[in-house]
Amino acid sequence: MSHPPEAPIDGVSPTDPNLGQYVLYWISLGKRPFTVKELQHVCAMKYAGRKINSQDLRAVERSFSTFGSLITVDEPTQVVGLDKLGESHFEQQSISKSAQEIQLYLALKCISYLSLGSMNSGYAPDNTSFERRLAEYPFLDYAAHWWAAHVKESQLEHLDKRLKILLLSFLMNDDLVACASQVQFTKIWDYSEYSQASPRNVSGLHLAAYSGLSNICADLIGPGSGCIDVNARDSNGQTPLAWAAKQGHGRVVRLLLDCEGIEPDPVDILGDSPLSLAAASGHSSIVGQLLSCGNVDADRKGNLDLTPLLWAATNGHEAVVRAVIEYHDINGSSMKQYASWALYCAASNGHVAIVQLLLYRNDVDIYIQKDGRTAMAWAGIEGHQAVLELLQEHERLRNDTRTN
Repeated sequence: MSHPPEAPIDGVSPTDPNLGQYVLYWISLGKRPFTVKELQHVCAMKYAGRKINSQDLRAVERSFSTFGSLITVDEPTQVVGLDKLGESHFEQQSISKSAQEIQLYLALKCISYLSLGSMNSGYAPDNTSFERRLAEYPFLDYAAHWWAAHVKESQLEHLDKRLKILLLSFLMNDDLVACASQVQFTKIWDYSEYSQASPRNVSGLHLAAYSGLSNICADLIGPGSGCIDVNARDSNGQTPLAWAAKQGHGRVVRLLLDCEGIEPDPVDILGDSPLSLAAASGHSSIVGQLLSCGNVDADRKGNLDLTPLLWAATNGHEAVVRAVIEYHDINGSSMKQYASWALYCAASNGHVAIVQLLLYRNDVDIYIQKDGRTAMAWAGIEGHQAVLELLQEHERLRNDTRTN
């Protein structure tokens, strides 16, 4: 795929007459609205690995004053939008450039920004330094959250060579990854030391696995890639396999499971395995992959004392419940206790289809109790009328059978 001639990998000159065109790209294809400062900062960046030049930034700021016929700025928020002329101009530009070409430009700029020299300071040690970094680099929040989306949307059959080089350089730099991942995974901003809650010790392979970039994962763990630990754990004890399983990225899971020395059933600090995380998230195909590898404990109790089956039943993931039950049935293991508790979890949370599925079995005890209450009792308390009626009908039919 050809690269946009006016968007070289090292950026765009702040005095480039096409600067307005790049601004239109961001406003039109960005994943969220931008402020003026965010756009000025990314447009002022020329080289990955270097700081943003203050002269370039001032030049961009001056250029923005000439875009009045293309963009609108909401004064209270400083959020930028397109006016009708800007929308028309973008539509004309889109005719001459493919969506992949524009996405490639956006991806290159995001990765270049994340690779600025100032990001080499790694994980910010406190709220003050974290907030200072975001204030000094306004585009960092966007780049950290959306780089992978632009990378994916820039691809046809293969990843652009220049983007791959820049991306691998970023992902193999632990400090850059630490900086980006802290911003990406910091969610809540209203409590003491909130910035320290995101996981530490995140590797480039973690980020690539989380994002579902199977081709990049293959490059990171392939021959000649260096000492990449496929079983590396973040500060929560989760490996890249766990990250991929939780996010539902089947290709990455398959790739990692095929790696020599991979641990298919690692347990994190809460007791959950990749299988548990996939089951809780409803990724039935990944649950099947992990169960079929033969080296996982399908009944391990993890966080909240829940097994993979109980996670699936609690969260209403019928396909996962079926997969785990079929696994037990094929292997001839007893399901009575597990199926009964699964029914209890499903009924308590109002998941009718799973309750129906489990009631077809002969090894389910509908009277199993926790805290003195049965599944039927909880269904009534929580107002799950359809579930309550199913359980009552099952009870009636069973009593009729015994009577006859």
